[in-house]
Amino acid sequence: MTPCAVSSVLFVCHGNIIRSPLAAALLHEQLSNLDRNGIHVSSAGLHAKPGISADLRAIIAARERGVSLEDHRAQSLNIDLVRHADLIFVMDHVNEAQLLILYPEARSKLFLLCIEGANREQASAEIADPYAGHLSDVRQCCETIHSRVSDLVPLLIRSNSNQKLPQGGEG
Repeated sequence: MTPCAVSSVLFVCHGNIIRSPLAAALLHEQLSNLDRNGIHVSSAGLHAKPGISADLRAIIAARERGVSLEDHRAQSLNIDLVRHADLIFVMDHVNEAQLLILYPEARSKLFLLCIEGANREQASAEIADPYAGHLSDVRQCCETIHSRVSDLVPLLIRSNSNQKLPQGGEG
């Protein structure tokens, strides 16, 4: 991927109540802390029920990380979101496959939320859906997302400095 500048990032998961809103909130927070507010960050779900709140466990995990999901409301992925996003990050291969079936034109800007070559201990590039788990599972998911978003931030900043982003991701 080699965009001249990234002005919009979209995170996508199954229901838009845990993983993708966590990723969006964490990225927004990190960019704000670096005074890099020129990148629009959003999230959506492939099977979202529009208008529902974030999962309570995600609200708790986010709060523990210093971000809020209190005002989050789920939204369904749609063609406008896909078209306006410079980069789209999914959480797992199922999300990736479903998104590509619906929007094959997104292939060139679609990636797993996993920066190739990043130093991390996780065995899988995928971020498993903790929906059926406990608060501890959501907390672990939040930590994984935080780590991966932290890996992403320098690449986004470089892209907006007209430097090329390295090849990587899935899609």
